[in-house]
Amino acid sequence: MYAVQGIPPPGGQSDIEQACPRADLAAELGRWMMCRSPSNVAHRLGISMARVRELRAGRFDGFSTDALSAMADRAGLRS
Repeated sequence: MYAVQGIPPPGGQSDIEQACPRADLAAELGRWMMCRSPSNVAHRLGISMARVRELRAGRFDGFSTDALSAMADRAGLRS
């Protein structure tokens, strides 16, 4: 709504600015997961197989930026 009207949102950051780090994390995790078995991914990230299926299907909506960042840390993508 705010972007359409050209008014800065009340929180300070626009939706686009918030989406970029999430998109980057999602892309990194997606590449990392493709060369591993789903059970290995679930164990390494500490998530359920259902959540692994969501991630593999590209559905990152249910994950906060903090959760994606923590998973990237567990995967060894961030140091």
